[in-house]
Amino acid sequence: MTLTPVGSGRVPFSIQSQMAISNITRRQKELTDVATELSTGRKLRLPSDNPADAVRASILQRAKEQQLQFRSNIQQGTTSLSIVENSLKNFSDALDVAKSVAISVVDGTKTDADYQAAKVQIDSVIDQLVTVANQKYLDRFSFAGGNPTTPPFKRDGNGIVFTGDSSVLESLQGLGQLFSASVTADSSIGVFSSAGYG
Repeated sequence: MTLTPVGSGRVPFSIQSQMAISNITRRQKELTDVATELSTGRKLRLPSDNPADAVRASILQRAKEQQLQFRSNIQQGTTSLSIVENSLKNFSDALDVAKSVAISVVDGTKTDADYQAAKVQIDSVIDQLVTVANQKYLDRFSFAGGNPTTPPFKRDGNGIVFTGDSSVLESLQGLGQLFSASVTADSSIGVFSSAGYG
């Protein structure tokens, strides 16, 4: 903030007063700018205030927004994988129930009513397995692969049909850094294993 000296030499009084008013006006604007900066906490109100700083601020703002998005992606991916982990535990528990029911009727001493009761239990477990395998998070089916909006498993007659694929959904965790935000149905529950056919 500089003031232009107003000399009293051969300069007419009207020009001297205009220079003084101009100095006062400029000084008031500078003080207003400082007061605005202090009250808002922002050095730049308009890009024209300082174009170079405005460009830097814009770049920093974009970087900050990217970092927030990366953090959100990581949190969503972690939550998605936690849901998958919980689904796999529920899947394993249901398989243990099915195994227990199957073992209970193989000794040859059971009646037809026992076999029918076991069949009802096994059917219930199969329904539970389909429900668990069709678990969703953020309106995406966890085990569907590349088409996460379509349920990957459905009962069809006496079997279960898998309509998903073996794609893994990935998400950005940083610039150029992808991470798997899902698992394949095959790698987690073995839908393409030889034990799954028949």
